[in-house]
Amino acid sequence: MHLGYSTASTIATVTFMVIFPCWTQKATIIDDVNTKCVPFQEAFTCSDAPYNRTVLPNAFGHQSLDDVQSALNDFDPLIVTNCSKLLKQFLCFAFAPPCTVLETPIPVCRAFCEEVVTKECVDILKRHKQDPHVFRCENYPKGGLCILKNNTISDKSDVDSKEIYYPEKELYFTDMNSLDSTEDNIDLNLVLLVTNGNKIQLLDIRSPNSMDTITLYRSRSTVISTSIDYYNTTGDQSTGDQTYIYWVSNTDGKIIRGEWHYETLRNVRTVVDIGFSSVDSIAVDWNLGLLFWLESYPRPRLQAASLSGRQETTLLSDLQNPICLVQDPKHGYLFWIDRRGPLLDQTSTIECYSILDDRKWTVFNISGADPDGSRPKAIAVDIPEMTLYWVDARSESLHKVSYDGTGHVVLLRNHERLQDPGSLTVYGDHVLWTDTQSSSIIWVSKTTGKDELIVKTFDIHPPQNIKIYGNRDTISKTSYDKTKLKPIWKELTSKENFEIDEYDNDDDDDDDDYYDGRRRKKNPKNESSAEIHRPSILVYFSLLFFILLYN
Repeated sequence: MHLGYSTASTIATVTFMVIFPCWTQKATIIDDVNTKCVPFQEAFTCSDAPYNRTVLPNAFGHQSLDDVQSALNDFDPLIVTNCSKLLKQFLCFAFAPPCTVLETPIPVCRAFCEEVVTKECVDILKRHKQDPHVFRCENYPKGGLCILKNNTISDKSDVDSKEIYYPEKELYFTDMNSLDSTEDNIDLNLVLLVTNGNKIQLLDIRSPNSMDTITLYRSRSTVISTSIDYYNTTGDQSTGDQTYIYWVSNTDGKIIRGEWHYETLRNVRTVVDIGFSSVDSIAVDWNLGLLFWLESYPRPRLQAASLSGRQETTLLSDLQNPICLVQDPKHGYLFWIDRRGPLLDQTSTIECYSILDDRKWTVFNISGADPDGSRPKAIAVDIPEMTLYWVDARSESLHKVSYDGTGHVVLLRNHERLQDPGSLTVYGDHVLWTDTQSSSIIWVSKTTGKDELIVKTFDIHPPQNIKIYGNRDTISKTSYDKTKLKPIWKELTSKENFEIDEYDNDDDDDDDDYYDGRRRKKNPKNESSAEIHRPSILVYFSLLFFILLYN
């Protein structure tokens, strides 16, 4: 089957591929995610493709054509090298798959990918320490319904037609909650919150060579991967203490909160809905009771709100491409990495914002200190030592530097488990990070980079984000006088309440609150009898019609 417009079957092909889905105006479903057909814009990179509509969101979580265009722009330097004549065509089919009458977009075939990823292209990427997921051909289907070169579709049935592959996202049609793992013999007192695929899990390692993995929450449609944090409240004898888990996804602009009850999360609801914006990361200030987050697209900025999401406040809006927000609540600092420039020629810095004097400054120039690097992926803060740690995927390295930008040390370089690092955190005398390629959580000494230990290796989904749980008691006070904070912080803190009494607390409907995008008030005002039985305008017109008809 050909996707072009040149044959006698063009009219029928266009009718089914383009007109029919738009005529029905009915969103299709991809793994329980609503999708839609979107027409190409005039200046869109793929506007010369043999089709003019694509499916959004795509397999990479892009919500708009602007998101897709931004991703394609990163490959412009590679395209102009002409290392592969099919490169642009392949990227368009991968990032902007054609819209058809099928309920799911058609993936590219493995053979197509293998022909595109030439040795010349690979050599260029290696020189720049790049390994894009879109070029990992082993992840694409060998056959079944998939797109080959020259705009043709393979319809071989050697792959189960029910399975649709999505890059960076594995789909399973059965419950695969078992997380068998291999790890070194360990003797730790460690509890980790881990995001893993579409799950939030608790990794309990509090006795020698004993590890317990508890799935606290499983999302039905959202891949949880961007960021996670938590907040503990202290209650009275009747209410007791309560822990709230906050997280964001990489597919929408929502910050979500759930109440931790034993081995599950209840009352899961959206506390901040930013619409079409992309939230990169969040940070909870457990001393002041505040929620901070970074928006990376379309307007990069630093935001704040109460822990219930009230009174959203923009702190900074002059950012470039901010990632990896972390916080030091003791000293009132927020840190993040700001990246500038295209993918193959980025410059990066560590930035800081002080809530005490509403001031932003550059802590450290990553690109200037590490010319072989400049693709930082994660940052962590060591509050007692007032030290920052970060990992760089291009130089496969682990670094540290003081808050004042002095004392830069390279702890690891060209490390095999730093080729695709994810999250980073500090625990006691050690640094831990997630490694996507080996699906592992690793730790090393934070002073020497030695004493490497594989804490856990996952056999299914690689761990994406980790957060140490229960190490905040020693940092429960601030080093500054809270009474001297600016009015905005006092106002945000005073508005904080968790809406536990205001909103419905029915555990059976927790997920529906979130997935239906609504929050129901508890004990809503009763409607009057007149309001309940008020006829609709359609009834009035019907009565009028019959009166006129019989008169």
